[in-house]
Amino acid sequence: MTAIVKKVKLGWQGKQYSVAMTFGLANAIEQDINLQQFAERASIGDIRWTDAAIVFTHIFNSVGVNVQPQDVWSEMFGGEIIEKDAINVISNVISLFFPDHSKKKPSET
Repeated sequence: MTAIVKKVKLGWQGKQYSVAMTFGLANAIEQDINLQQFAERASIGDIRWTDAAIVFTHIFNSVGVNVQPQDVWSEMFGGEIIEKDAINVISNVISLFFPDHSKKKPSET
């Protein structure tokens, strides 16, 4: 079996981080929220911002940044983040955790 690792670049306080999906990261997030439900809600624009803060907290902590959900939430609402941009970033992050079936080759019969 071949594994394709997707990565996304995210910024925190002026630094850029490259984040790859791992089992450990997905598992850590799912200890706090249900990724499937988060993705489904986000796909229709129904984002629970506290859940988004939890997701980003786990992501940043996975690359060595020591943050708490309150830090992320405060930055989301106290910083200069535009809601539309936040939704785009959330969509990119969610794509890390789910396979892209649009590129899957049809099976030959």
